[in-house]
Amino acid sequence: MRSPLAFILFFVAFYSVFTLLHWFFWRGLVSSFRLPQRARWMPLVFFAVMYLFPIANHLSTAFAATLPVRGLAWIGYLWFAFLFYYLFVGGLFTAGAIAAEHLLRETAPRRPLFIAAVLLCLAVIVYGFFEASHLRVRRVTVTSPDLPEFVSTLRIVQVSDTHFTHLNGLRFAQKLTDLVKEEQPDLIVHTGDFLDRGFVDDEQIAALWREIPAPLGKYAVTGNHEFYNDISYTSAELEKAGFVLLRNRAEERAGTIVIAGVDDPIAFRFGEPDPNPTAVLSVIPREKFVLFLRHQPERDDSVKGLFDLQLSGHTHSGQMWPFSLFVSLIYPMRSGVYRQDDGSTIIVSSGAGTWGPPIRVLAPPEIVVIEVIRRIR
Repeated sequence: MRSPLAFILFFVAFYSVFTLLHWFFWRGLVSSFRLPQRARWMPLVFFAVMYLFPIANHLSTAFAATLPVRGLAWIGYLWFAFLFYYLFVGGLFTAGAIAAEHLLRETAPRRPLFIAAVLLCLAVIVYGFFEASHLRVRRVTVTSPDLPEFVSTLRIVQVSDTHFTHLNGLRFAQKLTDLVKEEQPDLIVHTGDFLDRGFVDDEQIAALWREIPAPLGKYAVTGNHEFYNDISYTSAELEKAGFVLLRNRAEERAGTIVIAGVDDPIAFRFGEPDPNPTAVLSVIPREKFVLFLRHQPERDDSVKGLFDLQLSGHTHSGQMWPFSLFVSLIYPMRSGVYRQDDGSTIIVSSGAGTWGPPIRVLAPPEIVVIEVIRRIR
């Protein structure tokens, strides 16, 4: 399990930010509308409910399938996204107003600026909701001399970061699996974060994955959320859906491809072995085509030259701009195709689902279809 200290630090950090977001919006609201004392209780009650939402949502997962809990989750997560964007937009507007007052010696009209900021944030939320619901297909071609002579092409479909919950549930799974099925893959891989707290409709979702034909099978690796949500439970759910879970090991399929997978680095915090990608990959004969599944897109010179194709996820491409700018500082390979100087390729998927707010802004959800073509040596 995670240490109590880590949980406490996360809790304190989260609620510090959450408090700042509420305070900044409240300051803009009361300075723009000068609410009378007797009318202030209405937004304050709403603030109190939303302030307690993260705790209530965490404790109510046993009732995640019920309409009231789903409704509260939708409102709570969208409210969090709204506050996030208000901090950004409202902050810019406030800075502009202060600058105008100092430079032009005129008082900026606070109410129109506040209303404009709120409307712009709402527009971004609506846009983000629709962007998150429109899955796209990224197509990538990879050539390799390591495919056996009897294989001219190999089609791999990568799915990542589905985060199945009571918000991203059966309808999302149906849309996603239909899209995967249309691609007629030889091999399906899931590169981590299959589900999250509040996972519902598990039998129906598992059945959707099981009925997709894939001659070379379905493989998965753990993401950090597999451990956050109990590794034994999430492993069982992945296996129920027809995936072979590769935990720091490799497996060869039909003499065609070797698939290697390692646990997410968070594993050691939960008492699991620290993943060692070099140990897993170094024992594989290099004349084989090696597909390496790794949740986080880390630059790791220790595995250079030990695989042909690495598939990763985790970043969501930032999910909500401008947060993506900070993600790029942590993960230079944030999303896309990265050709390496040793001839290998690393593909980082922006993921199919969402974590937290069910929106995406300038980070469209995707599945990745990789066509591996045999190249004559």
